[in-house]
Amino acid sequence: MQLIKNGEPISIHDLFEEKYVLLVGSEGGAWQVAANELASIQSLPVKNYRIAEEGDLIDPKNVWHEIYEITSTGAVLVRPDGHVAWRSYSIVDDPKNTLSKIFSTINQAL
Repeated sequence: MQLIKNGEPISIHDLFEEKYVLLVGSEGGAWQVAANELASIQSLPVKNYRIAEEGDLIDPKNVWHEIYEITSTGAVLVRPDGHVAWRSYSIVDDPKNTLSKIFSTINQAL
């Protein structure tokens, strides 16, 4: 799947090399805020991107939500090897608490 990053086309697979990657929907800003706060607290190697017309990454074909099986408010956490570690179909009441539990589990496994 091709995305646009900083005006240049990239494969989505190029994002999954060194760190966990949280991909959030076009209306998933709350996931990004939570992930940024938790990544600094828990020292988890994670990057996050909002995929939207005005996001960190642009999906010119507008198909990524369908491919990753989430809504515009959902989020997907992808391991460095490209496998999905976790997904939320849509926003939850407390994204920070949800991600905290996920990140704690991952930290225990590392």
